[in-house]
Amino acid sequence: MKKYSLAGLGLLLAFSAAQAESPEAEKFYDSFAGTVSQRANQLFLKRCDLTAYEYPMHFNHAEDQSKIAGYLKRYPKFWVNILGDVDAEKEVYHLTVEEVSELHPGESCHLTDLLDELTAPAENPRS
Repeated sequence: MKKYSLAGLGLLLAFSAAQAESPEAEKFYDSFAGTVSQRANQLFLKRCDLTAYEYPMHFNHAEDQSKIAGYLKRYPKFWVNILGDVDAEKEVYHLTVEEVSELHPGESCHLTDLLDELTAPAENPRS
């Protein structure tokens, strides 16, 4: 009986180890909307929410970084929707970008920018 118990335990441990070594489990990412800026060769995403937190951006795919850098050169104002993951490093949250899902050139997603536009005087008032 002990032989069967030990054999069963051995199979269970072997199965558990095989599961642990199986291909990476599917990872889920969060959606982040914000505007992008650059300081000292570092891209930052300023989140479009009440906190307006600025995340240093890191990219899993070089083509996404090139796409964002290109937009930053062409458009003075744009916002982006990103799938990514946030990690804390030395009390600073860093955003790792998995995918750039949407780009909105010529627009901002910040409420303060909308309020500024609404309260700005008209450039060509009618007489």
